[in-house]
Amino acid sequence: MINLRVRLDRAVVVNYIPSIIDRVLAIAALAFITYFINPVQYGVFTAVQGVAFTLFLAFPIEGFNRAIAHATNGDAVHAATAVAAILSLAYAVVAIPLAVLLVKTPLSLVYATAVVVGYVLLNLFNAGYVHLWVNNRAVEMGKGLTVYALTFRVGELLLIALTRSPVAIALGAIVGYATALVYYYRVVGGLPSLRRGLKAVKGRFRRIAVEGWQFYILRYTWGFIHNGIIAYLAYLLLGTRDAAVFAVALGVVVLI
Repeated sequence: MINLRVRLDRAVVVNYIPSIIDRVLAIAALAFITYFINPVQYGVFTAVQGVAFTLFLAFPIEGFNRAIAHATNGDAVHAATAVAAILSLAYAVVAIPLAVLLVKTPLSLVYATAVVVGYVLLNLFNAGYVHLWVNNRAVEMGKGLTVYALTFRVGELLLIALTRSPVAIALGAIVGYATALVYYYRVVGGLPSLRRGLKAVKGRFRRIAVEGWQFYILRYTWGFIHNGIIAYLAYLLLGTRDAAVFAVALGVVVLI
């Protein structure tokens, strides 16, 4: 007889729940965007985000985090945080002026700053994430993702309704990553040490860079194309209003 019983692993379930929460609330977020936010403003926001996201190709921080996790083991959170902090600072210095230069509207600076701050927190969040992953703490990792998904999406919906501004999207992400970071640091047992992290990376950076680039390119190239380059090109070639419509339509396709 064929045994049709399926045993669900707790870690798998806990890590799948945040994906469900995120997808369901993302549908609501798209509806809120189309109802509350001016399409011209949203078109400018997606263009700024497209520039910032495309530039991420030159700063493969998450790829480095994965390589660091394999190379440093117990010091993963310290090493990944140190590298993420340094590269994020360099990224912010380049990304904000570039977005303002390429998307010439009065709102570009505000949008670019909010988006880049969100990405910086994302990099620090991923440092804690990979530390739990490499140390076989998948349940805690999934709980952190759930905290992020709930705080980000609920905060995003409330802020969109209150502000009627696309900045609400970035602010929701900032709140979500910051809250999840607090949870991860509590699980780790304290704040990461940048000094300890740099010491752990010393002598291994070449290996980390090579493995990090390989992972990053294989995993994220398609995301950079449709979320970054195409988003900016839609703004450049179609205009802000049509770029907003395109972004919403693309959001629906990606969710499906």
